Amino acid sequence: MKSTFSACSTFLAAFCAFLFVVLASGILIVFIANHLLFNAVTYKQALRDQQVYDRFPELIAEQLIFQQEQRRLGKDTSREIMDPTWRA
Repeated sequence: MKSTFSACSTFLAAFCAFLFVVLASGILIVFIANHLLFNAVTYKQALRDQQVYDRFPELIAEQLIFQQEQRRLGKDTSREIMDPTWRA
């Protein structure tokens, strides 16, 4: 009886240790990903590295010209994007 109890307790201890290692590794990965993905500094640095802030006026101008051309051609892109039930 004692050897059965000893074997069960050893198996349970090994299983708990294995479970701890797997869960701790997963939690560590999620914690690091959370810090990187939901940190505003990460996105600010990426936008700065890609020089988006310098190109922002040009991008806005391109979009305004594109919208004007679409309206001139009779294509209202806002109707394609918006759900028809949103209209008043």
